[in-house]
Formats: sequence, C-alpha cells, structure tokens
Amino acid sequence: MGFPLGYSSTAAKVEEIKRAIEDGADEIDAVINLCAVKSQLWSHVRSDLDSLVTATRMKGKKIKIILETALLTPDELEKACVILADLEPDFAKTSTGFNGGGATLEAVHRMGTLLQHKIAIKASGGIRNFADAKAMIEAGASRIGTSSGVAIVKGGSGDSAAY
Repeated sequence: MGFPLGYSSTAAKVEEIKRAIEDGADEIDAVINLCAVKSQLWSHVRSDLDSLVTATRMKGKKIKIILETALLTPDELEKACVILADLEPDFAKTSTGFNGGGATLEAVHRMGTLLQHKIAIKASGGIRNFADAKAMIEAGASRIGTSSGVAIVKGGSGDSAAY
C-alpha cells in the first residue's frame, strides 16, 4: 500500500489494506513513508507502520513492509529496522523495484542483524539468476522477489536467451 513511495496518508493506506483483503488478498505489501524517513520523523514512521500492521493483522493476514533500502542511509536503515523489530510485521522487503536499486547482499545481511532474525526478509529487485538468489538466501533472505523465477529455477541467467 502507498506505492510507490509510501506518501499516502495513513488513513488512505489502511483503507487500501481493507479493500485489498476484501478483494481476496492474503498478503499485503506496504511501503514505508520515505518522506517521513528522510525528514527524520520517526514517531510518524512508527505510528504509520503500526496502523498498517494492526489493520492487516486484525484481518488475519500477513504484511510485508518495503523499506527501499537503496534509498536509505545506513542510519535510516537502522532506525527503520528498530521500529520493525518492535512492530514485528511478517516480512521486511528490500524494494518495490520502482526506484531502480534492488536488493544487495549487504542490505539483506544488515537487515537480518538489525531485525535480530525475528522478521523474515524478502530480497527483491535485481535478482536474475540462481547464484544471486542463492547468495541472497545465504545472506538471510527467506523469500526472493524476481521477474526471473523460471530462469532461476532452471539455473539460467534470467536473460530471455536462457529460455
């Protein structure tokens, strides 16, 4: 919810969650409010995410919070992960794929450490082959988000020529 940059109001994102679940969604993807993060408005970030996690959990569904790690400084990533570790969404996800930068091994490993391995990590963005997917899992990801799933399973590079 709040794609692509999490700027929607909390109320709007909660309504998006309700509608998505009414329409059959079992899992919700919600983007952290990047403007609030960049403005260092951590109480707003916490309140916003708490509302999204609560709205999803009240309906018995799972939620992934997308951090857009490529856009965050190390300090911002740390503060966001401290909040997530407290709120315990089902997943922390590296990126939407909208903003260019995807998952990195460093970000996945750091997220695992900061989240104290209490929250599953979904590495998403730029994972196009088996070696990359394996490395992300070894770094701490429990899920991979990719548009190259068939090639990865077949052991290919993810390029269309691999088919």
